[in-house]
Amino acid sequence: MDAIHYEFIEYLGQPCRNFNILDHTAIVDPKDNRDKFVLSNFALGNIGTVIIIDALTGSSESYSLPNGNGAWGIVNLNNEKLIIGTCVEQAYLHVFDLATRSWAEPLQNFDEAYFWQLTVGSDGKVYGGTYPGCALIQYDPTSHQLHHLGRISDNPDNLYSRWIYGNVPGYILVYHGYTTTGWIAYKIDTGTQHPFGASDTTMRDIT
Repeated sequence: MDAIHYEFIEYLGQPCRNFNILDHTAIVDPKDNRDKFVLSNFALGNIGTVIIIDALTGSSESYSLPNGNGAWGIVNLNNEKLIIGTCVEQAYLHVFDLATRSWAEPLQNFDEAYFWQLTVGSDGKVYGGTYPGCALIQYDPTSHQLHHLGRISDNPDNLYSRWIYGNVPGYILVYHGYTTTGWIAYKIDTGTQHPFGASDTTMRDIT
């Protein structure tokens, strides 16, 4: 068999891009005071991105995360910063300054592999759920620090603290599950946990 002549192979570029949008939020962009839509793009085996879209003009910007495949959780903090939690293998929390389009130093989420949903509490801090520790994590934007607030399930086989809601003043509502499911209300000022609802309760909306 004749040898293959590789000198005839020419690299033409990457033919496609990987988009897997796991979460989104809306902002009023401090750069131009325009309403914009933000997507969190997950790319397994690659680096995730944040995509900022001006829906009226169709223009967009894409920013690679400092590290991590991408995010399940993204929140808008006062139209000043985007808070993003990554997943798979090692969870990181990233903070993106909207005015300067720059990243803060990444924060590693203890021994967790996933950040799930994130929410802003009535205290102005950001809260997130995790896998596999079934924990509640708090991010303090003033000190740029993460705080581990403990597991939110007494069942050691429960690995997920997944759905997080912060729009009940004074509380963070957290869903946990895997072998069993349930909800707790975390009281912000005391740090206490209060189970509520039946074990199979789902949340449709909070107003």
